[in-house]
Amino acid sequence: MKPIIYLLAFLFPLSLWAQDAKNRIDKLIDYIEVHNQSIGVISVYKDSTEVYQRQFGSTAVPNSLVNKSNLYRIGSVTKAYTSTLILGCVEDGKLMLTTRLSTYFPQVPGAEKITIENILEHSAGLGDYVIDKKNYYWEAKPTSQKFILERIFKEPLAFEPGTAVKYSNSGYYLLARILEKIYKKEYHEILKQEICIPYKLHQTYSAKDIRGHVINPSLEFNGKWRTKLDFSPKNNIGVGDIVASPQDVNRFFRLLMSNRILKRETVALMTKGSKFDNYFGMGTLNFPIHNRSIPELGGDTWGTHTRAYFDPQYNIYYCIIVNGERFPTSSLKNYVIKDLLNIPYELPVFRTGVVIGPSADRLVGTYYNEVKDFKITFSKDGNYLRATQPNRLTYLLDYKDKLIFEVPNEEAHIEFVPDEDKMILHQNNEQIVFRKILRR
Repeated sequence: MKPIIYLLAFLFPLSLWAQDAKNRIDKLIDYIEVHNQSIGVISVYKDSTEVYQRQFGSTAVPNSLVNKSNLYRIGSVTKAYTSTLILGCVEDGKLMLTTRLSTYFPQVPGAEKITIENILEHSAGLGDYVIDKKNYYWEAKPTSQKFILERIFKEPLAFEPGTAVKYSNSGYYLLARILEKIYKKEYHEILKQEICIPYKLHQTYSAKDIRGHVINPSLEFNGKWRTKLDFSPKNNIGVGDIVASPQDVNRFFRLLMSNRILKRETVALMTKGSKFDNYFGMGTLNFPIHNRSIPELGGDTWGTHTRAYFDPQYNIYYCIIVNGERFPTSSLKNYVIKDLLNIPYELPVFRTGVVIGPSADRLVGTYYNEVKDFKITFSKDGNYLRATQPNRLTYLLDYKDKLIFEVPNEEAHIEFVPDEDKMILHQNNEQIVFRKILRR
């Protein structure tokens, strides 16, 4: 994992392409800002040159929440760094892809059947320690490594290792701890030693190095922008704790994909996609576009969302980080990709979240779906309609048309049928019917 010099050639006139792309992206972001839909930052690199950078949406935020920092939490993009470190150990002979998890953590159910490769590609059958249906917000306060490992040790296997794919935060938490056992150092020290210092990523920090740095907070919109509760990064070291600038994310991705950190064959293995689900690589994702698939990094905290992608056909690297989301970041990312590739599209239509007329009184109440055993309560919040789930997750709905409301940050919408005391949730090609069980 030693740095090497690598030269890239321009594929077409940079200044002409960059100006055209800039104009298209600016038009999109201007539109997003006018409708107060997102707050964040975009960075675009062509080859090794940053050709576009813009922070957006901050004029709609109270001054007390605005800072000049270029640092953001990048969530599960952290897994790409952890995967890179693990694969570096494989290249250096410190570890093998066939090494069994039982070598390091025999306490994990089925550990003797699970390989390092299984964990990297999410085919180990491990659970997800961050999920607790009885206490959604448990991660808001930092806890101990011992506590988290005990949670993982109690998780049953979801399937026989190597037979399917299921995204697992538990797996990557164990990989980070394996790194600490191999190096006999803490994760933040390994990250600095192997990646940040040798590759001059001076705006990339793990949780224990964050102190003293100003980070853009996660925000939520409830009539106005305010700080959003987020999980403690100390509960996700090596899983979702890294803080970075979008420029450093792009630089890391470029270094990785140009084989400067890992060997070409290792990067190919890392990004090829699982035989069970091509979407999942080893700490990376694969984004389908125009009958081809390109490498992508993605990560979310409770309020900050990061997407980075690399198009090898044009040697473009692009990172968007949104720390205030109303319009889904995944959708915004797709529009920017179309701008970069000059693919025509129609701008999204935004409507006010204000409930129109007295009909709102007919909508409020608690609705229940027996099959899912799930309740949602709707209440008026000023001129808005608020949805609250049993875990106390709450959000304002965006008014769409008549009795239809969009769910923020999700590709879903809710349709009310007040004459029949029912509500229909449209999501993932499903129509889930809820019946009103309590009036407000």
